[in-house]
Amino acid sequence: MSFSYHALYRTAAEQPSGLIAMRVWTGPLEAVVWSVPKRIWMFAPELAAPRIFDDRYEDRTRPVDRPEAERIARDLLETTLPDETELLRMCEERRTGGTGPLGADERANLQPDLHRLATVRSIAELAPDYRPGRRDAGISDVS
Repeated sequence: MSFSYHALYRTAAEQPSGLIAMRVWTGPLEAVVWSVPKRIWMFAPELAAPRIFDDRYEDRTRPVDRPEAERIARDLLETTLPDETELLRMCEERRTGGTGPLGADERANLQPDLHRLATVRSIAELAPDYRPGRRDAGISDVS
């Protein structure tokens, strides 16, 4: 099992204000993000996708290794980064219909987009009505 980690920054900030743990595999995008307003780790690939793949966020997203992600979580976000076994459990539970912070109804509405994430080449292909600068629910303090 393997995850890549991405530190999130507010515009012109020197310190990260969020983290994404993205599963590295050949299936659809699976990602766990630190929700600043909710103060929880949550399975949310739909929130992670624009931060990782949209060029408009490249100055506010930086890949980091696991030890750096753990330091950011501990020192700046005041939380603990789940180990990779727990991250995988969170991904598999949600992918197989489990409920979590988004709830079952919201999850059902997101499912078609999650499968398309595996093959999209740009955020415009995934969400044609996406507008940069919009405050996304769940990681809003990062924009």
